[in-house]
Amino acid sequence: MDEFNVAKRKEDVKRTHKRLTIVAGSLARRKLLSPSGLDTRPMMGMVRGATFDMIMSVIGSRSNVSFPNDDTRWLDLFAGTGAIGIESLSRGGAEAHFVEMDPWVVANVLRKNIGSLGVEGQTKTHLAKVETFLELHSRSAKGVGGAFDFVSFCPPYYKVSYPDLLLTLDASPLIDDHTVILVEYARSQKDEILPSIGNRLRRIRDRRYGRTYVALYACDGREMPDEDDEWAAQPEEATRFGKVVRGGKRDDDDEEDE
Repeated sequence: MDEFNVAKRKEDVKRTHKRLTIVAGSLARRKLLSPSGLDTRPMMGMVRGATFDMIMSVIGSRSNVSFPNDDTRWLDLFAGTGAIGIESLSRGGAEAHFVEMDPWVVANVLRKNIGSLGVEGQTKTHLAKVETFLELHSRSAKGVGGAFDFVSFCPPYYKVSYPDLLLTLDASPLIDDHTVILVEYARSQKDEILPSIGNRLRRIRDRRYGRTYVALYACDGREMPDEDDEWAAQPEEATRFGKVVRGGKRDDDDEEDE
């Protein structure tokens, strides 16, 4: 029975579905492939939409949909489906780099999503562990075209140390003084999402979307509330279009589009 369950889990990982959609921008409502296995956890549509709303507010986008600059570059770590990086392209981003270690996901999900949406010319896929990729570019960002404007990582929650990864990014030439870092984390890891990391990173937003938590870090050193502040003690509930975003299930609004 155990052998049967192991074989079934392996088979499930090799299946895909199209529950994900791009939320806004030039590719809005377009479908994305996603693997059925549990190791790849894409950020679902409602959370992704509210998160990008938050980012657009932080950077001062007038439309609250598109980036104010047409040369925005995004680095999507633990990319999986590529949903976050592709969302950035849909919203006017110029380029997105994807880092994913699973060859099957890269070949059967990520590259197919990039190809089906016709954004091959704006993307670069790196088949590597995130730690290996960061080490490879620890001295210079020239190999990837320079520092990125945005970095996102939505890792398998219990397989990474958030402080260690953020500390590595803080010292990395892949980020610059204007870079914003998007972090998705689980409630049990709230203590790892520190107000400041290293010499540059400062937490500027911390939001809860149902069971999903999202934080933003900036590199500009702006002042942050103390850990004793009420805001720091409990992530603020997110709102979108004036309503609280709850979405207890992972399959939120994208399931309606099947």
